[in-house]
This record gives sequence, C-alpha cells and structure tokens, in this order.
Amino acid sequence: MTLWRLLFILSVLGVGFFFFKDDPTLLSMQSSMEKMIKYRQIKYYPGILVPNPPQQVAARRPAFAHGKYELEPVAAFAIRGRVLSKKTYWFDRESGLAPIDLVLGWGPMSDEALLEKISFSQGLRHYSYDYDLGGMQVKTISNNSANIHFIAADQNIKNAIESIKEGDIIAASGLLVD
Repeated sequence: MTLWRLLFILSVLGVGFFFFKDDPTLLSMQSSMEKMIKYRQIKYYPGILVPNPPQQVAARRPAFAHGKYELEPVAAFAIRGRVLSKKTYWFDRESGLAPIDLVLGWGPMSDEALLEKISFSQGLRHYSYDYDLGGMQVKTISNNSANIHFIAADQNIKNAIESIKEGDIIAASGLLVD
C-alpha cells in the first residue's frame, strides 16, 4: 500500500469520525471500548506500592549508534514505577526509535487511593492529567511521575515493553540519551 493511499484512507476515516462523532451507535461503541480498557486496568488496595523515586547518575560514555540513530548518553538510570498510562506512537519522527511512552508513578503516585482521583492522557510525546484532589498540591503529581520514551535495546526488550499494561509495576534500567 502506498503512503498516499494510506494517508487517503486515514483522512476518510478522520472525516467520517468528525461527521459521525455524535452518532449514538459510535458513542455506544466508544463507551464499550472505554469499559473494556478500564476492565483491563490493574487495581490495587490503597497504599504506596513504589516508595522510591528513580535514580540517575551522570554517564561518562561516548555516543553510540542504535540502528540508524546516533544516541548520546546523558545519565545511567534506574526506575521502579507503576504504569499510569501507555501510548503507542506510529507516525511521528521518533516512532522508529521509541514507539511506546509510559507514564510511570512512584511514591504517592503509586497509591490507588490517590490515583482514583486522577485521570491521565498522552499525546505529542507529553502527558497531562485531570484531577479532583481537594487540598493536595498539583506538585505531588508532577514530582512523582514522568513520561518516559522507551528505546528497546533488542527484540526481547521490545516485546516486554509492548506487553506492559496500565497498572503494572515495572522496573527498568539503562541510559537516558539525547
């Protein structure tokens, strides 16, 4: 399939969605899909599940090639976190290198009692959140979560990243790179 044909098909689907987005059938389908996604999320009892923040130390390593990309190490990095959101990118500039972004949380952002009051979304390689926290400060969210663009070192790691679900507790280590 040529690129132009694919773009045409995507455009037609986008126009169709725009014109029929308020159709009760489509809204019902969307609602059913949201319920399926919510059903797949892993729920825990209240309490902090991941107490420690990520660790990083300046990297003193030379730049290296990864496929067709030249990567420059900035820091050695280790994190254990709860997956708050997951987004796969297909068509942006970075998707060939890092197709999956995960929003990870630690400390208070791994506590089910707090997370029940926050919803996350991702787009354009950033994450955002909507919350009903009462007196809790928004800095609690930003200081205890991060959107990470994962670059897999090999196919096994890529498969592992692809299998991650929202709610999983994961551990990862490697290099932060530019």
